[in-house]
Amino acid sequence: MLKNWTILGVTVAVVALALPSHGTVLIEKSLDNLVTESEMIVRATATHRWAEESRTTDSIDTFTEFEVTEWIRGEQASSLVVVKVPGGVLGDRSVAVPGIPQFLEGQDVLLFLHNDMTDLTNVVGWEQGAFHIEDGVVREVGVPVKTFRRRVDAVLENLNF
Repeated sequence: MLKNWTILGVTVAVVALALPSHGTVLIEKSLDNLVTESEMIVRATATHRWAEESRTTDSIDTFTEFEVTEWIRGEQASSLVVVKVPGGVLGDRSVAVPGIPQFLEGQDVLLFLHNDMTDLTNVVGWEQGAFHIEDGVVREVGVPVKTFRRRVDAVLENLNF
């Protein structure tokens, strides 16, 4: 009897390991990495969100439009920036993607961006490249915005030989 249970347990384990799995693995990025890999760094306020069918996968993409209040790095081509992330809600469909930044209308954020909307997201490092500001404090690192900005500016100065 014990032999049958052992065989059943091994069979279940082998089948479970053979099933496809989906996951997100994020490589941790330092502030230096975020600054170096960003084409644009902005402080902005989320003004509008919407979801669309993805053009590259059978999924959903969510777009958030931001009004830029401060350009820290990059071309000041517009006062608006659009951020794209995979997943979202469209009609009765919902797709959750771990590791993506979450934005709500009215939020004040510092964004580290690259300018390629064909990628899954144009936020460098996914959620690592989006810093939410509440009451003058950068929530993710627990320091005042001015202190965080000085850190970003120091990295930028080192890039400009």
